[in-house]
Parts: sequence; C-alpha cells; structure tokens
Amino acid sequence: MNNEFVPKGEGLEIEYDRYDRTPTPDYPNAEAWWQKFCLSGFDELEKSGLKAKLLKELNNDAYLAMAVNHFVGKNYKTWLDKEGIEDLGGLTPRQCLSSDYGMKRLRMLFLTSH
Repeated sequence: MNNEFVPKGEGLEIEYDRYDRTPTPDYPNAEAWWQKFCLSGFDELEKSGLKAKLLKELNNDAYLAMAVNHFVGKNYKTWLDKEGIEDLGGLTPRQCLSSDYGMKRLRMLFLTSH
C-alpha cells in the first residue's frame, strides 16, 4: 500500500467545504446537496437486499448506504478496502469512515462520479 496520504485540508474535502460558501437555491449547503443526491437511491437500496449489511458496514449512515449500493452494489466489501482510489487521497473507503475529512472525501467521490 502507498503510505503517502493527502493530509486533512489538502484533499477532496476542500470542495465539499467550499460548497457551503457557494450555495445554490436548490442546495443551500453541502449536506443538502449530499442528501438529495443520495435519496434518488432510496428505493433501490430498499429492494437490494443489502440494506442491513451496508448500514452495519457504514456506521448506520443511510445516505452513504444509498450511494454505495447504487455505485458499488454487491461488491461493497471488496470496495471498502480498495486501495489506490486517487480522490480519497491514499485512504481506503473504510479508512475514510473514521474521520470527518474522510467522510467528505467519500461524499465528493460519489457526488462527482455521476
């Protein structure tokens, strides 16, 4: 594994924080943007059969579960430990779950991938 990590405040989380300073009428802040984006996958998650497992893996974050289910699907366990996702700055998705800036990196990974 590459041991070089992009430090807090120097990665994709900056874009998430920047959005709070440049809101739009439809998305007054980054949190609203994230939630509206994820809610489009609500029904898909409910029908997937993965909801309980994803919630357990993702610290009960329902919005993140919707995004992971939609973009990753049944391969989520492998993806959580995937190294080399450039936008995560050297962290695996699972490592991102344990910090605020890591969560913002995960969110921006999904928000910018559609």
